[in-house]
Amino acid sequence: MIGGVERSSSADVVHPAAPLSRRQAEVLAAVADRCSNAEIAARLFVSERTVESHVSALLRKLGARNRVELGDLARRGAVGRQGGRADRPPAIELDAEAGELIGRADELAQLTALWQRVTRGRLLVALVTGEAGIGKSRLVAEFTVAAQRQGAGALWGACLDGLARPYQPFVDAIGGDLAELGPSERRRRLSGAARHVTDLFPDAGDPVGGDTDQRLGRHADPVSAQSELVAALRAYLVRAAAQRPVVVVLEDVHWGTSTTLEALRQLAHASPRAPILIVATTRADPAPARRFADELSRLPTVTRIDLAGLDVAGIAALVAPSVSTLTAEQIHRASRGNPLYARELAGFPGAGPLSRGQLIRRPVALDGFDLLVLDVAAVAGPEFDADVVGRAAGLPDEPLRAALAHCVAAEILAAVPGRAGRYAFTHALYRSARYDELPPGRRSELHAAVATALAQRPRDFATIDEFARHAALAERGRPPGQRRQLA
Repeated sequence: MIGGVERSSSADVVHPAAPLSRRQAEVLAAVADRCSNAEIAARLFVSERTVESHVSALLRKLGARNRVELGDLARRGAVGRQGGRADRPPAIELDAEAGELIGRADELAQLTALWQRVTRGRLLVALVTGEAGIGKSRLVAEFTVAAQRQGAGALWGACLDGLARPYQPFVDAIGGDLAELGPSERRRRLSGAARHVTDLFPDAGDPVGGDTDQRLGRHADPVSAQSELVAALRAYLVRAAAQRPVVVVLEDVHWGTSTTLEALRQLAHASPRAPILIVATTRADPAPARRFADELSRLPTVTRIDLAGLDVAGIAALVAPSVSTLTAEQIHRASRGNPLYARELAGFPGAGPLSRGQLIRRPVALDGFDLLVLDVAAVAGPEFDADVVGRAAGLPDEPLRAALAHCVAAEILAAVPGRAGRYAFTHALYRSARYDELPPGRRSELHAAVATALAQRPRDFATIDEFARHAALAERGRPPGQRRQLA
């Protein structure tokens, strides 16, 4: 199986909570064959950088010190495929590691009941709403992990604050799925749909061939083009669900573009006969998000799950391990049951409501380099590569690693599972609080620094897209007379 028992002093056993994805198992087998990264990349039709990420994840998950130990593990048969355990998107794995889920038994039961209906062959949508910090992502991660234990597949995507990309969560979800598929299965899932969606997934190759303009399926009529693209997304999900029921998680759709929201609406309205549960999370505010949630929840295929604050008993259970001069009743009153705010209040001597700025002050002391890294990371995005932040901050490797370690210890940042050198804010509010405190001029300066750091990386589609975004935001923050014309 993938995963074993607790690691001993030798490297021949692994932790049971460290399952390998199908792709990681393939990389491990190639390492056992003593292949170089270039040879593995050629064998699996992926980039060398992707191979490096998988090897780093394998070293961490299996407790091996180097490639030699990895190869020894595979050749001795100490690691194998775990039956019934589905690949887990890194964001789900990160949220699912947050400890016991408190006070959400009823909401989890609602999702479980929907899943029972889905497994009988019907696409349904769950719309999980609530204020920031209320626990939407935590609830969805807990449910998704439980569904995967029953053999479900999982796709994950998110809309990002300030990044208005059409169909972004679908691009994330399907793009991540494509990366885990072999060539033949990739062609099967894109069959008949590739000419409409291949331009959204440039790393998928051209599974159908033909002229580029035909393959992209461009139309003079944007309404027809959108309808056909949504139909192509629906066809892909239906094919993915032909092998096993699928959970599709779409986070933070309150930041979604009109194209993203329309795609979700059309999927909910069409509801094909396929075992697919789309779980979308959204805030109840601002007003446009509330109107969209109200409109979507009127469809018969949509179930709305509104998350309220925890009660006093739930708050007491949540903050019990914390050392605080506040009682559970005081914390509940000040936080209105919001789990994120309650955890923060548990570390403060005062009982007053927290400001946004206080969200990034933790009991762990942070020095100048730590705060510099947080500033640059907040500009870089909810997830970021350490090397990009290090270059943008002008920090050598050792101070950068120390600063990241301090921020992880403070529980503001966390390493993204399975992606070496990749970090994420543990909650969007930590990032937005830090970002909002930056003066406009400083923000512009840091966006320019991140763009410069990205320009030094190998140019792939994602890098170019990110570079363009940061360059544009850098210019937007300059006074009108100092703006440069972007090339």
